[in-house]
Amino acid sequence: MFVHAQSRSTCLSVYIYRHIRMVQLFEQRRAYINFLSNNTCKSTDVAFPFPSDGVPSNASFLNSYILGSESNSLLVNEWLLVYTSYFTSDKAHTHSWNGHFTAEGCIPVRYAIYRGDMRTPLGHRGQTRLLFSIHFGNYTSGIDDDRVFDVPGYCPPE
Repeated sequence: MFVHAQSRSTCLSVYIYRHIRMVQLFEQRRAYINFLSNNTCKSTDVAFPFPSDGVPSNASFLNSYILGSESNSLLVNEWLLVYTSYFTSDKAHTHSWNGHFTAEGCIPVRYAIYRGDMRTPLGHRGQTRLLFSIHFGNYTSGIDDDRVFDVPGYCPPE
């Protein structure tokens, strides 16, 4: 599950996948990675901006493609953002955000985070590693319960 929200007072997102729940508080530039299997939590910096319009303003356009069939299709744009983050360890690492959004409406289709620089030549792609990929379907707008953004009390504040 992925929940993404922006209001006048806050920009945040939540990812829940199997045994991990991550809350990103963009205004505080903090992320909380909650390991649900043992109720432990790690906090880290958020090194990239909240994608308020879907695509970060400093992302690079890669290409466009058609998703679907000839009679029922969507034009999708693919974007890339390379940044430095402490997302996976205590050391700074280069990460790549690869996002796919509809050309009309900027609705997310897929995005992925890789460790490494996706701009490397294809022959050197072994230096990148997929960390997670999120695919979107049956997209609806709105949030049923905003408590999904609450950070558990056992998470370290900094």
